[in-house]
Amino acid sequence: MSRKRALANPWDQIEQHYWPGQLVTVQITNMVSFGAFAQIEPGVEGLIHISELSDDYIDHPRQVVQRGQEYTARVLEIDHEHGRISLSLKQAPQWLVAPTSEPASTDRRDIDSENEPSSIADIPTPSPAAEGQTL
Repeated sequence: MSRKRALANPWDQIEQHYWPGQLVTVQITNMVSFGAFAQIEPGVEGLIHISELSDDYIDHPRQVVQRGQEYTARVLEIDHEHGRISLSLKQAPQWLVAPTSEPASTDRRDIDSENEPSSIADIPTPSPAAEGQTL
Protein backbone atom coordinates (compact mmCIF):
# COMPACT_ATOMS: atom_id res chain seq x y z
CA MET A 1 0.00 0.00 0.00
CA SER A 2 1.33 3.44 -0.90
CA ARG A 3 1.95 6.19 1.66
CA LYS A 4 -0.55 8.46 -0.08
CA ARG A 5 -3.25 5.81 0.18
CA ALA A 6 -2.54 5.24 3.88
CA LEU A 7 -3.08 8.93 4.74
CA ALA A 8 -6.61 10.14 5.35
CA ASN A 9 -8.20 12.08 2.50
CA PRO A 10 -9.05 15.55 3.84
CA TRP A 11 -12.03 15.73 1.46
CA ASP A 12 -13.73 12.82 3.25
CA GLN A 13 -14.86 15.11 6.09
CA ILE A 14 -14.58 18.50 4.41
CA GLU A 15 -18.17 19.54 5.18
CA GLN A 16 -17.62 18.86 8.89
CA HIS A 17 -14.68 21.27 8.96
CA TYR A 18 -15.88 23.99 6.59
CA TRP A 19 -19.21 25.47 5.57
CA PRO A 20 -20.49 28.38 3.45
CA GLY A 21 -20.15 31.70 5.27
CA GLN A 22 -17.21 30.57 7.39
CA LEU A 23 -14.08 32.74 7.55
CA VAL A 24 -10.80 30.86 7.11
CA THR A 25 -7.12 31.69 6.80
CA VAL A 26 -5.75 30.73 3.39
CA GLN A 27 -2.35 30.84 1.73
CA ILE A 28 -2.10 31.75 -1.96
CA THR A 29 -0.47 28.88 -3.85
CA ASN A 30 -0.95 29.83 -7.50
CA MET A 31 -2.35 32.60 -9.68
CA VAL A 32 -4.01 32.25 -13.07
CA SER A 33 -5.80 34.76 -15.29
CA PHE A 34 -9.22 33.87 -13.82
CA GLY A 35 -8.31 33.89 -10.12
CA ALA A 36 -6.05 32.61 -7.39
CA PHE A 37 -5.78 29.18 -5.80
CA ALA A 38 -5.47 29.15 -2.03
CA GLN A 39 -4.61 26.36 0.40
CA ILE A 40 -6.99 26.06 3.33
CA GLU A 41 -5.20 23.08 4.83
CA PRO A 42 -2.76 20.50 3.43
CA GLY A 43 -4.54 18.68 0.60
CA VAL A 44 -7.41 21.20 0.39
CA GLU A 45 -7.26 24.15 -1.98
CA GLY A 46 -9.99 26.52 -3.06
CA LEU A 47 -10.37 29.00 -5.87
CA ILE A 48 -10.83 32.71 -5.34
CA HIS A 49 -12.37 33.82 -8.64
CA ILE A 50 -10.97 37.10 -9.95
CA SER A 51 -14.37 38.75 -9.33
CA GLU A 52 -14.07 37.79 -5.61
CA LEU A 53 -10.59 39.24 -5.12
CA SER A 54 -11.48 42.93 -5.09
CA ASP A 55 -14.37 45.37 -5.35
CA ASP A 56 -12.33 47.16 -8.02
CA TYR A 57 -11.74 45.89 -11.55
CA ILE A 58 -8.41 44.07 -11.86
CA ASP A 59 -6.63 42.56 -14.86
CA HIS A 60 -4.75 39.86 -12.95
CA PRO A 61 -4.79 38.45 -9.39
CA ARG A 62 -1.19 39.64 -8.80
CA GLN A 63 -2.65 43.14 -8.48
CA VAL A 64 -4.30 42.05 -5.21
CA VAL A 65 -2.56 38.95 -3.81
CA GLN A 66 0.93 37.48 -3.67
CA ARG A 67 1.94 33.82 -3.78
CA GLY A 68 2.80 32.55 -0.30
CA GLN A 69 0.88 35.32 1.51
CA GLU A 70 -1.89 34.51 3.99
CA TYR A 71 -5.31 36.16 3.80
CA THR A 72 -8.69 35.85 5.47
CA ALA A 73 -11.26 34.38 3.04
CA ARG A 74 -14.94 33.53 3.24
CA VAL A 75 -16.10 30.09 2.09
CA LEU A 76 -18.77 30.63 -0.56
CA GLU A 77 -19.52 27.10 -1.73
CA ILE A 78 -18.30 23.54 -1.27
CA ASP A 79 -18.66 21.07 -4.13
CA HIS A 80 -17.68 17.81 -2.45
CA GLU A 81 -18.41 15.73 -5.55
CA HIS A 82 -15.91 17.63 -7.71
CA GLY A 83 -13.49 18.52 -4.89
CA ARG A 84 -13.94 22.28 -5.24
CA ILE A 85 -14.27 25.11 -2.75
CA SER A 86 -15.18 28.63 -3.85
CA LEU A 87 -13.68 31.40 -1.73
CA SER A 88 -13.92 35.19 -1.54
CA LEU A 89 -11.50 37.83 -0.29
CA LYS A 90 -13.80 40.77 -0.93
CA GLN A 91 -16.50 39.25 1.32
CA ALA A 92 -14.01 38.76 4.18
CA PRO A 93 -12.74 41.62 6.34
CA GLN A 94 -8.96 41.62 5.93
CA TRP A 95 -8.39 43.45 9.21
CA LEU A 96 -9.50 40.34 11.13
CA VAL A 97 -7.19 37.43 11.81
CA ALA A 98 -8.87 34.07 11.30
CA PRO A 99 -8.63 31.69 14.27
CA THR A 100 -6.47 28.61 14.01
CA SER A 101 -9.27 26.51 15.47
CA GLU A 102 -13.04 26.77 15.55
CA PRO A 103 -14.34 29.24 18.18
CA ALA A 104 -15.86 27.70 21.29
CA SER A 105 -19.23 29.28 20.52
CA THR A 106 -20.90 30.66 17.43
CA ASP A 107 -23.89 31.94 19.41
CA ARG A 108 -24.64 35.54 18.42
CA ARG A 109 -25.59 36.37 22.03
CA ASP A 110 -21.95 35.82 23.10
CA ILE A 111 -20.82 38.97 21.29
CA ASP A 112 -20.73 42.24 23.22
CA SER A 113 -22.73 44.56 20.96
CA GLU A 114 -21.05 47.69 22.35
CA ASN A 115 -17.58 46.68 21.16
CA GLU A 116 -16.42 46.03 17.62
CA PRO A 117 -14.98 42.55 17.07
CA SER A 118 -11.20 42.43 17.18
CA SER A 119 -10.75 38.98 15.70
CA ILE A 120 -12.60 36.55 13.52
CA ALA A 121 -13.44 34.46 16.58
CA ASP A 122 -15.70 37.33 17.71
CA ILE A 123 -17.89 37.09 14.61
CA PRO A 124 -20.31 34.17 14.49
CA THR A 125 -20.64 32.15 11.31
CA PRO A 126 -23.46 29.75 10.56
CA SER A 127 -22.70 26.14 11.29
CA PRO A 128 -23.94 23.35 9.00
CA ALA A 129 -26.31 22.16 11.75
CA ALA A 130 -27.86 25.62 12.13
CA GLU A 131 -28.68 26.05 8.45
CA GLY A 132 -32.38 25.94 7.81
CA GLN A 133 -33.24 26.67 11.46
CA THR A 134 -34.98 29.85 12.50
CA LEU A 135 -34.32 31.72 15.72
